[in-house]
Amino acid sequence: MSIEPKRRRVGRPKGLTVHQDFGRACAELLADLGELSFPCTKYQADIIGFARDVLGFHPCYTLDELVQIRDDEDARGVEEHERRPCLWPRQIEILLAAQRERRVAVSSGHKISKSHTAAIIGLWFYCCFPDAKVVFSSTTYHQVETILWDEFRKMRYRARVAIPGDMHELARSGFRSEDFRSARGFTAKEPEAVAGISGRNLKFILDEASGIPDAIHEAVQGNMAGGASVVMFSNPTRTSGTFFDAFNGKKDFYTTFQVSSEETPNAVTGRRLIPGLATRDDVERMREEWGEDSAFYRIRVKGEFVIADDTKPFSLARLQAAEESWFDTPAEGRLHVSIDPAGPGGSGDETGFAVRRGNKVLEVYARSGLSEDGILTELRGLIRKHRREREIAEDLRPVVAIDREGPIGYKVWVRIRTHYELGSDAPVRVVGVRASDRATRRPDLYDRVRDELWGNLEQWLKSGGAIPADAKLERELHTIEWSQTLQGRLKATPKDDIRKLLNGRSPDRADALALVVWEPSGFREDRDADPSPPTLTTRIADRAEAFDPYAGSGIDPYSKL
Repeated sequence: MSIEPKRRRVGRPKGLTVHQDFGRACAELLADLGELSFPCTKYQADIIGFARDVLGFHPCYTLDELVQIRDDEDARGVEEHERRPCLWPRQIEILLAAQRERRVAVSSGHKISKSHTAAIIGLWFYCCFPDAKVVFSSTTYHQVETILWDEFRKMRYRARVAIPGDMHELARSGFRSEDFRSARGFTAKEPEAVAGISGRNLKFILDEASGIPDAIHEAVQGNMAGGASVVMFSNPTRTSGTFFDAFNGKKDFYTTFQVSSEETPNAVTGRRLIPGLATRDDVERMREEWGEDSAFYRIRVKGEFVIADDTKPFSLARLQAAEESWFDTPAEGRLHVSIDPAGPGGSGDETGFAVRRGNKVLEVYARSGLSEDGILTELRGLIRKHRREREIAEDLRPVVAIDREGPIGYKVWVRIRTHYELGSDAPVRVVGVRASDRATRRPDLYDRVRDELWGNLEQWLKSGGAIPADAKLERELHTIEWSQTLQGRLKATPKDDIRKLLNGRSPDRADALALVVWEPSGFREDRDADPSPPTLTTRIADRAEAFDPYAGSGIDPYSKL
């Protein structure tokens, strides 16, 4: 059954001041709503009416209606910050399903108003049902607080009708009414908090549900028997777990939606009809960068599950988890900087740089056209930016890892080593890595040092490593796949093949990332020093570690690094 949109006056009639128009609008609203009290049960079966009358949205049931509203407002000279927000057709479908159904799952591309829709559902349920409890959850603190809860608070603040309650800044403290209705948020790291919530009117709203661990989903399912309902939103990054099952093995139990970024009004019309939604330029840029048949495009634009993606060492699910955890991961431990050098010519390669502390990579980027001195200048700037005062001491000095493969890499390594040997700056430890050498740490498993680098990075990400979001870095990492040599050792995708997949571009950012997490084994002793006196055996072992801390790097053990 279609619900006809309620037409309202748009813009201010001529001859009225802003204050007069505001008074008139308030009078009209009060006449429409009567004496609205909370919980406002009149909207329990009318979430679109709630969004329209209480939150102030234009409900647009067709694209033509949306275009007409924006054309009318443009003709009246309405500024963007004065415009009423609009609901778009696919969003209305999801809202109506959340009103009717107990289990809803939405698989989507980027920028289709997931958090916006989640906030509308949360406010509607909170306002309309006695003893309502709304629980938001997502993969990280940043996702819950900065995205979901921030959207919820802003929407309540901008509502056309005052929504009473005690609003806290933090999602965990929540939003509470005098009659014990509440809305709160918890991260996926707090399953016990979610499991401890119960009530007769309970709505769970899970964002990035594909990455939420099973413990949260089990807590939600445990409440379903008591009448709770759930709405899940996510990019389809994983092909296992509760969210994936909602579209596959258990699809009969869910009302599901697949929403592509290509469907947004902005992408369809080429106009910015609704701020924040994916635009036609966004979609075209992603199509050009990734290719329409790529896993990136199918997952992050079309909202499709891609089964084969999970076989890659750097699947989109793993990369997204590493990016989402970046905001919550502390930067602790020794400073590491890596350089993947390129020459100053126009070959298309760039010099890659990465900076890390502990489990957090602080920066990854690339620069083109840098000479040896230019690379040194960039390095000195990075060390000044990230070095802490106490790290001048020798046992805390930063580590600079350089890919010294080939004549360019060798010259850069020598130039930087010479600079710090001369004492021109506070000391750092400079080490060189030659990726083409045979593997030495795990020669039974990997073919070359290059393969060990990728294997080490894969394990580092699995163990909780966090990286900043970067589309080019993602694309470079996603090209890596494992194959086996005749001897059964693992070998990563050759660089020439990677260049073809990247349309001639070199994986400079990914190479720098692999280098920056390849930590010398000797530094583990720096952190956990053995207080007992060294024996002859430990001296020999220490000398071996000093000779080759990067396994195959060929460092001179007697140079002053």
